[in-house]
Amino acid sequence: MAVLVEAISVIVRRDSVDRSLRGGWAAFVSGVPNATLCSDGQLARVGFMDPDAAGRFVTHLQSGGLDFLS
Repeated sequence: MAVLVEAISVIVRRDSVDRSLRGGWAAFVSGVPNATLCSDGQLARVGFMDPDAAGRFVTHLQSGGLDFLS
């Protein structure tokens, strides 16, 4: 497993997205607010320069069914 990590990164397991996020991978990809998504098939990473933007994305994922730091 390897993905680029820089700035502020939100990293999720692909199997968690498929299992827990309403709409699965397609919903995850469509919800990414910028062009920083990278994935190795097991992990996915979305990068941010602004902590508030990262927090909004995490909140979006939580509202879709993913757990944050459970």
